[in-house]
Amino acid sequence: MLGMIKTFNFLILCLFFFAFISCIILPNLFPQVWGDEIKSNKIHNNQINIAFDLGTNSENHSDNLKQNNTTINKIKVALLVPLTGTFTDEGHSILNASQLAFFELANDNLSLFPIDTGGTSEGALIAAKQAIDLGVNLIIGPLLSKEVSAIAPIARSKNINIISFSNDPNVAGSGVFLIGHALQEQVKRIIAYAIDQGHKKFAALLPDSRYGHTVLRHLRSAIITGEAELTHIQIYKQDASNAEDVVRELADYDRRRQALLKKRKSLENKKDKLSIRKLKKLETMHTLGDLDFDALLISDDPKILRRVVPLMPYFEIDPVKIQFLGLDMWDNAELLSEKSLVGGLYVAAEPTAKKNFISSYISIYNDFPLDVAALAYDATALAAVLFAQNNIKEFSEYKLTETRGFWGASGVFRFHKTGLSERNLAIIKVGEEKIRNIVDLPPKKFRQ
Repeated sequence: MLGMIKTFNFLILCLFFFAFISCIILPNLFPQVWGDEIKSNKIHNNQINIAFDLGTNSENHSDNLKQNNTTINKIKVALLVPLTGTFTDEGHSILNASQLAFFELANDNLSLFPIDTGGTSEGALIAAKQAIDLGVNLIIGPLLSKEVSAIAPIARSKNINIISFSNDPNVAGSGVFLIGHALQEQVKRIIAYAIDQGHKKFAALLPDSRYGHTVLRHLRSAIITGEAELTHIQIYKQDASNAEDVVRELADYDRRRQALLKKRKSLENKKDKLSIRKLKKLETMHTLGDLDFDALLISDDPKILRRVVPLMPYFEIDPVKIQFLGLDMWDNAELLSEKSLVGGLYVAAEPTAKKNFISSYISIYNDFPLDVAALAYDATALAAVLFAQNNIKEFSEYKLTETRGFWGASGVFRFHKTGLSERNLAIIKVGEEKIRNIVDLPPKKFRQ
């Protein structure tokens, strides 16, 4: 009998301890980082419903998920994410950030179902079918544009909207919303700022990829709008195997080198002090003559850029004379360690909001989030907030395209009916030792 009493007392203590953890400790572990407008509508979180499907796609996984939720009448959100395959790191960072948003903002009538896509079109389609079988009201993800193309028709046929992490505008619209930083907005912002700073002649150095050609298309448009001039366009192979030749041509290196050698030769036989002084100065130079552009837009995957960027000063494209410009791909610690980029300007999400998100993420997972994680947080938090504020049963285009926008881990953003997102982006100047200096803050609100 005494043993039974002790056991009973121990169970009571465990229950009290669990209640203490749930009510006191957990809320403090997840500080609020969704904006002030959302804070005023704080959600009291009694229970978080997250069903995990961490294995490969199969009918068994779908059956297990359905079995766990057949008696629960809730609003359901699917998270289509690559938890296996090439993009596993991105997938787990997305999943972590999405869970973080749920623990902070979701109430007990909203359920999240992570489903693995494997990072392939086929896997995404299987995952989407599982999500539809579960009766989801919204799909967050997938990551890649090819995955979005694969699932869009079936989601559209069921009137289920998609919030994807892709930044490919070709897959946007008709129920597909891209939460990533739209290339058009990035290019427009950085070029407009450069023009305001007095730059009028631009060049572009971009990869021969869909990304590179999309950036170039938006660059042409921004140049026309700003009444500037695009004097040079250089495209290198996707693997950057010909980058050295391409940068050499962009720098007009051979002509400028010959101009230097010719000038030296013309001064060698002269004995006056002025000629001797000029010759001595030319001996420290590798080329002669200015380039016919004063700003250069460069953007690509950071791993590729780390191979391309050092070639520019090597071929006498001087970052002191030429303003280097970049997009959000530059916001990478390893890339910003390149000395050649010091003084360069690029666009990025509002730094304070992102810093707060990163701090929360690290405190929970003891790991640094990948860039896409902030987008995952925003998408999941948006779903939680819309549901809490409106008690909606579907995530309609009308609700998703709220004109005031939303304040998230990447700053203020909103969706347009085209499926593209709009963000107010900051202009960052690269400093020594990877220092990021904000030179132009974004507006906190959108114009209606």
